[in-house]
Amino acid sequence: MDSMNNIEAQRRLKVARTYMAEAEKLAEVKSAEARAEATYLLGVGVSRQRSAIQDGFNTMVDNFAVTTGLSADTVRALIYTTQFFDSSVGMVARGTGVPNRLFLSHAPDAVLEQTRQLHSTLGSSYLDFTSFPTPEQQAIARRRIQRDEKVADETATAGGAATALDEPSDRGAEETKGDERKSKVT
Repeated sequence: MDSMNNIEAQRRLKVARTYMAEAEKLAEVKSAEARAEATYLLGVGVSRQRSAIQDGFNTMVDNFAVTTGLSADTVRALIYTTQFFDSSVGMVARGTGVPNRLFLSHAPDAVLEQTRQLHSTLGSSYLDFTSFPTPEQQAIARRRIQRDEKVADETATAGGAATALDEPSDRGAEETKGDERKSKVT
């Protein structure tokens, strides 16, 4: 008789587990539907909020334009500029009153202009960024660096006393002319 009771108990447990799984599934589906509905309603609320802000902005612009005699476009430009400066100050100071951000222009000549302003503000002499080395001068400098690195590597591995003068020269014409002048003087 105990075995029959055990069989019947197992059958009932199996049916109960099936019902429990269905109940959990139904609860998860309802929870997901509730989250989806809440997200939808949040979006509707944000949309209505933005519409109200835009309507209020348009009303303010119209009232400001009527009272000042300015055009609506001029009023909008004035408001946008004011908001830009207000937000810039808010981002820079972050409530501390101490600036901790630097805003840079994105115009093509901005780096040069910012450098000029920085040097004039700090009182240091202005660096002339218009006289960068020519490609030939850059090639000479690269060869010089490579030669010096090669000499340093050979010196480190051989333990000898090789110098830059022991290496074959791969210098440009301007360097060799300077060396010829030096040798004539000595």
